[in-house]
Amino acid sequence: MKEIIIRTNFNKKIGLGHFFRCLYLQKLLTKKNFLVTFIIDNNIATRLTKNLNIINFGNKKFNSFKDAKNTYEAIKNKNISLIIIDDYRIDYKWESFFKKKGFKLAVIDDLANRKHSCDYLIDSGWYGFDKNNLRYNKLVGKKTIKLLGPKYKIINPKLKKIKTTKKIFFIYFGGGSYFLKYRKLIFYLIEELNKIKLKSVKVNLVISDLLKLKKSFSYKNIKVKVINNSYNLYNIINNTYLYIGANSSIVNELSYLNIPRILISVNKNQNIDISHYQELGNYFYIGYKKKINHKLFSDLVITIIKNYKRVKDLHKRKKINIDKNGSGRIVKKLIENL
Repeated sequence: MKEIIIRTNFNKKIGLGHFFRCLYLQKLLTKKNFLVTFIIDNNIATRLTKNLNIINFGNKKFNSFKDAKNTYEAIKNKNISLIIIDDYRIDYKWESFFKKKGFKLAVIDDLANRKHSCDYLIDSGWYGFDKNNLRYNKLVGKKTIKLLGPKYKIINPKLKKIKTTKKIFFIYFGGGSYFLKYRKLIFYLIEELNKIKLKSVKVNLVISDLLKLKKSFSYKNIKVKVINNSYNLYNIINNTYLYIGANSSIVNELSYLNIPRILISVNKNQNIDISHYQELGNYFYIGYKKKINHKLFSDLVITIIKNYKRVKDLHKRKKINIDKNGSGRIVKKLIENL
């Protein structure tokens, strides 16, 4: 059986986004009769890796050269058809090491801040009609096949477009430790929502299973449920009234479902040109801020609630649409010449 290697990682700092999108690709590749093996490096015990083929280098200080050698030693006797890389730490030297040994590489990137030596470059981001196809022209070779734009978005295949009349807020600041940074803002907002006395209001506060928090909080007018499971969110997303939180990969799924959202970049690499982001229906984007005024932020959320129908209609008129076929398009391209 032909084998595909996925080199990625997850931890408290970077969260789970990279791992999730690789997991969706893994499921499709397995259906195409490929054996898929993940290579990671952490000591985190989690249900995420259950029933997967895993090679774990352990939680050592990352060194690109050593990691390339360790990876090669782990796979040199296998029948490897392709290596998929979704890890910002992997650099041009790492990739070149494997290219020189005859391996095919596919790199998932969204930073466009470094050169790549690869056969496929995947970036599903949107940077405007004039820039989207130009970002990697000087960063990859002429023979590199570029899979660019929202048609290659990797989203959860279990998502369904359903109508909900419930006011369920989804608050999520990523699968890492960013929740701790925004904790005061989150609970200030919940207290302000409690004051306006909305009917049948629930808040799903999702944090990583890598963090610990009590399971629920009681308010007079709001029920807050804490969910320590950031890798099984499709039921929560499907029933969401308003999303508030990190500008992470989950935004793709919200966009697909036309769910209104207020986005904050929890990391500098998530910062986006707002004019282009609006074309995807992301109209309420805070960007990356070291400090956020709690009252102004809460006022924005309450204003959106009071004008919800208009906001919902606005999201339906976005210029760029996302569907659930991005993963399939990627897999089709990757395996057509294997």
